[in-house]
Amino acid sequence: GVGIRAALRQEGNNGSIVCEMEFSNLAPAPLQALAIKFNVNAFGLMPVSPQIAFPSPVPQGGSATHVLPLTLSPAMVAPGAPPTLQLQTAVKNMTTGHVFYFAIPLDLTVLFAGSGQTDRAGFIPAWKAIDDSLEVSANVSYLPPSSSSPDGVIQKLGAHRVAFVARRPVPGTAGQESVYFSAVTMTSPPVHVLLEITLQAGVPQAKVAVRTQAQALAPLVLAAVEGVLRK
Repeated sequence: GVGIRAALRQEGNNGSIVCEMEFSNLAPAPLQALAIKFNVNAFGLMPVSPQIAFPSPVPQGGSATHVLPLTLSPAMVAPGAPPTLQLQTAVKNMTTGHVFYFAIPLDLTVLFAGSGQTDRAGFIPAWKAIDDSLEVSANVSYLPPSSSSPDGVIQKLGAHRVAFVARRPVPGTAGQESVYFSAVTMTSPPVHVLLEITLQAGVPQAKVAVRTQAQALAPLVLAAVEGVLRK
C-alpha cells in the first residue's frame, strides 16, 4: 500500500550523503510513520536514524517527501561481498506492521570525496603501480556534444568530484587528446581511482580506462563515468 521513489545524492559542501525519498499512500489507512533499514553492503552505507515520521498523516492518494541522512559505518560492510550499484532496503509501516523490500539504485559518484585526489606529481607513479592487466576500459559511443570535448568532460566530471589532473595530445594522432582524472571514495579505507579518457576531435565517442587497486570496484567506476558522460 505504499509506493516509494528513492535516490542518493550528496548535500551541501561537507560531503553529507542523503537519500531523497518520495512516498505515495495507496492504502485506505493514513500513512503516519515508517522504519527503514539497509542490508549490509560493500560500502557500509546506513541511515543515521531508521525512523521516518511524517509531519501529518498522509491520506490515501496523497504523497510526502523525506530526506534521509546517511552515514558510512564499518560495521555495515559485508565482508567479501562483491560491490553492487543497489542498496537492498527494508521498510516497515509502523501502523500496519507490514514490511516490504526493494533496492535503491546507487550512483557511485555519490561516494566520491571532494578532496584527497591524486595530484599531477603522484599520478604517473600511481598509474604505473597498477598492472596493465588490471585496467578496465570501454569505448563509449553516441555522446552528447557536451561530452565530446576535453573541456566539456572536465566540467562534467568535476561536478561529480572527479578531479582533473592533466591533458596531452596523443602522439602521432591528429586531433586526439587524452585527459587524466582522479577520484577518492569516502569509504574506510578510502579507494583511489585513476582515469584516462581519450577523445577524438569531432567524434562523439570516448575511450575510458580505469585503474584502481580495488579491482572489484573498477567496473562500477566505469559504469558511473559512462553515466555522467551520457547526461
